[in-house]
Amino acid sequence: MSTNSEKAFEQMNFIEKLKATGPAWMAAGLNIGGATVTNSVLLAAATGFTFGWVFLLATLAIFFATYACVQLTILTNKDPISLISAEMGSFYGYLLAIAILIVNTVFFGVNVSLAGNVVSTLVPAVSNRIGSLLILVGSAAFILLPGKSANVFIQKSLKYMVYVLSVSYLLSLFVVKVDWSGFVSGL
Repeated sequence: MSTNSEKAFEQMNFIEKLKATGPAWMAAGLNIGGATVTNSVLLAAATGFTFGWVFLLATLAIFFATYACVQLTILTNKDPISLISAEMGSFYGYLLAIAILIVNTVFFGVNVSLAGNVVSTLVPAVSNRIGSLLILVGSAAFILLPGKSANVFIQKSLKYMVYVLSVSYLLSLFVVKVDWSGFVSGL
């Protein structure tokens, strides 16, 4: 038996479903654009693309996991932590929340450090620490923009950043010389 939420979700077209995902674009961008894809590409490049299939598998696994979370969130009208707490118990909800906090804290720290390194590279007079601090302050100012229109702007910006990130990974296939026979033999 379908609930009203499930019926409403099924009646949405693709663009409406995409819009309903809201902040999931940020989650997808953080996961797909993170170390998983970078390390998969490095592994593939280091092995003559013998392990190029890892990139595809990692990206698809993250995409489907994110899609499942988004669909569950839309259908149940609960965030993943609340849903896990309600269905499996508060212990698992807290465990998930702690895991998310640890992963995001490490991920954010690494990204701030890397962004500081980029600032230091682009402006040699700025140290890595000062560059990281500038990025941290700029990010906080960006996130703390007041009003609903700021949230819409942030979500749209993140959505387009994910598009650019996806296209850049695809374009790298044409820039890097790929050993396609090694790639195929690795499958």
